[in-house]
Amino acid sequence: MTLFKNDDTLEIIYKLFQAYSYFFHQNKTEITSTVTSDTNKVPSCAAVSAFVDSKIPSTVDVTSSFATSEDVATVDLLVSSQEANICFVRVTELSTSRIVVNSYSRGGVLGNTRNLTVFNLNSDSLGYIVEVWKKIDNQPVLVKTFYTKQS
Repeated sequence: MTLFKNDDTLEIIYKLFQAYSYFFHQNKTEITSTVTSDTNKVPSCAAVSAFVDSKIPSTVDVTSSFATSEDVATVDLLVSSQEANICFVRVTELSTSRIVVNSYSRGGVLGNTRNLTVFNLNSDSLGYIVEVWKKIDNQPVLVKTFYTKQS
């Protein structure tokens, strides 16, 4: 069973995710630039800026690459970042709607790392929606969503 009938549907979904990401990161800049810089007035720029930074983190520079596993029917997806700012990755296979996750923990506590690999993805999938999460104030926060496809 194919979840999506054509590439147009995938393109629409991808554009929606791009718009979602752009909206929040654009609003972060607009919110912090339109409030007063006076610290004795409400809302102060410093207070709003701190709140926005904790709730709408800046875009994480993430790359992804595929590696063929021993089983030719599956592939592994490596998600990497220059900084240690990935704590959780959720991948949705578009062909099957199957969700695969991987997280990083140190001593049983969720932490940030540079690389996470999601194993055993369907190599025949139409593509994958990848959600990247970062730990901020002891909570995972969605920082990037993108579409990728094996070449």
